[in-house]
Amino acid sequence: MVSSALLLIILVLVLAFQILGRKAWSKTSASQEVLGQAQRATRFLTEELQRSSMDSVSLSSGGESISFLTAKDENGQFTFSDRGSALWERWLIISFSEPILVKKSHSWTASLTQRETPLTIELGTGQPFSDFLSGDGEQLARNVESFQLSRPTGSQIVKYEISIRSERDLSRAVSFRGAVRPRN
Repeated sequence: MVSSALLLIILVLVLAFQILGRKAWSKTSASQEVLGQAQRATRFLTEELQRSSMDSVSLSSGGESISFLTAKDENGQFTFSDRGSALWERWLIISFSEPILVKKSHSWTASLTQRETPLTIELGTGQPFSDFLSGDGEQLARNVESFQLSRPTGSQIVKYEISIRSERDLSRAVSFRGAVRPRN
């Protein structure tokens, strides 16, 4: 009788520890999922925008989308002209369409000489930026609650804020704020 009671107590304790461990693992897993997505999105934006030129940056009127030139070719290699300046290949477009953050690109088909001088997507194509926001692209992050960009007047930086919520645990969300200064 005593041994049965001790066995029952031990089993209840083991079960309780297993339930607590599973809850802790689930919370950690949800946090890691959200953090990973936010880091992927902000790392892409930061790295690519730093390699670009402020003269090529366009923000949508609501601040939820951005486009800028990249000198990377299809193989990810930075391209240079014969004179050693960046040879701009295409515009990268990052846009927020709740609940996903999408990246797209649009090739610049101008002559090699023209592609040495960075231009916004509007000036380079003759079309409004909004024409490039529809259509499919590669998903950069999902469950995005907000994505906001701004360019302070007279500044050479782009500020961003992104907030992403977990799919599995809706109480888990992470927000990142930052500023990027294009170098070229």
